[in-house]
Amino acid sequence: SANIDFRCLDNPFAGEYLFKGFYFFHRYFNLMPNWRYVEDAPYGIKDPKMQRLIRMSFRNMTKSEEDSYATPARYVHQALKLGKYLKKNLQKITAPLLICHAKEDETASPRNACIIENLVSSAISRKVLLKNSYHMITLDSERERLAHEISHFIAFVNEMRSSRDVKQKQEANRNQLAA
Repeated sequence: SANIDFRCLDNPFAGEYLFKGFYFFHRYFNLMPNWRYVEDAPYGIKDPKMQRLIRMSFRNMTKSEEDSYATPARYVHQALKLGKYLKKNLQKITAPLLICHAKEDETASPRNACIIENLVSSAISRKVLLKNSYHMITLDSERERLAHEISHFIAFVNEMRSSRDVKQKQEANRNQLAA
């Protein structure tokens, strides 16, 4: 078995859970412990130009280089376990949250974005559904829009925090004058 310790991550669940992984999803998988998931065309990308670039780069790779892009079954299993755990604990998330997801994602359902949006306790959250992308949104057709959404969200959160900090300082000054 493999262990992935998520306690070192900077998250609200730090220290609460150590995920223990297994090489097999099912009792029959013990016959093939090195099973790996290999992404195939369209590689999670809708943009035909980007698909061609990736296809060309894979053609020039050796078998061992290709294998480095494969996802071992145990990692997929860990991701599923982490997803279950997070779904049960989403209400603990209070940090500002930007949720970006492709409507046509072939790997993860867009419903996940709705579930997250509805279950978190964040005072500031925004959901963006991209209409012209697949799973790999940072590489796909709307990557510029994604970059804009991220920078806009960060600026908005910083503005909100600055505004809150100014209000807190004004309140502190009023309290000092009243004392």
